[in-house]
Amino acid sequence: MVLDEFNVLLSEDTISRHIVGICFAVKQTRGEPTTCNNEVNKEKRKILAEVLISHNERVIW
Repeated sequence: MVLDEFNVLLSEDTISRHIVGICFAVKQTRGEPTTCNNEVNKEKRKILAEVLISHNERVIW
């Protein structure tokens, strides 16, 4: 294809090095529901963390 259009002979290694240099990953995005990090849920998580920490203090290792 390059030889036909531009009359240039390129090796596979040359093409590979160029392509590797310009590649990037396309990742799928996901929407975050509005309820994930609202103030009510943050407070609930804080309370849960405090309860778990208080239970951990009573455990003898």
